[in-house]
Amino acid sequence: MQMTKQMYTLMEYLAQAEGTIIHYNSMEHDITSMYGIYRHAHPSAAIFKEIDYLTFKLGIKEESCNWQEKDLDFINNYINKDEKLNDKFLGLAIDFYKDYLRLARLEMFHKDCVIAMFSMYTNSPKLAWKSVQYAINTMNRNGFVDYKRTTEDGIFGSNTQKGLDKCLYACNTRENVGLLFESYMLLGMCAEYSLLIKSNPEKYMIYSIGWDNRMKELQGRR
Repeated sequence: MQMTKQMYTLMEYLAQAEGTIIHYNSMEHDITSMYGIYRHAHPSAAIFKEIDYLTFKLGIKEESCNWQEKDLDFINNYINKDEKLNDKFLGLAIDFYKDYLRLARLEMFHKDCVIAMFSMYTNSPKLAWKSVQYAINTMNRNGFVDYKRTTEDGIFGSNTQKGLDKCLYACNTRENVGLLFESYMLLGMCAEYSLLIKSNPEKYMIYSIGWDNRMKELQGRR
């Protein structure tokens, strides 16, 4: 299966971060497929139609939200023994992410920042773009780019695009600035998570450990 270098990097990251088996995550309502596609959030994704077809063929009639550990073990063991089936699910995951990430505009980011943007965007597109806007403004305040302040509203517009272009140029022409921009993005995302928890502790506190682990994993990749 042919993949672009960037997509190969993303799928390699997902295999490590999310795993290559069907599983449940705590406090979620349904299964997550291999490579981290959550059914409750993306019920119409083609990968779940293929999973349903396969499990029906295997004699599992329950809906995926009711599967037990023994069901998951049986399904995953069956898939793992079949290289062609593994390749099919990898292809379906790639097709999903190609479509889902169109508005993430990963091609506009320096290579050091792609995984961070990808991870943040899959968690919350709006918060990801707010974090990018924070990073652009921080680059400006610290003298790495000269550009007017970008509104941190989570909406990708012409000002954000121009600011990001300037930051990309700085990342490409100055040593380690790509890593610096990534660190500003992650700081911005941490701040957004904190604001969410503060705004409604009862609703968001339960997610704090997962968010913290996500940020620590991204910060510690290098």
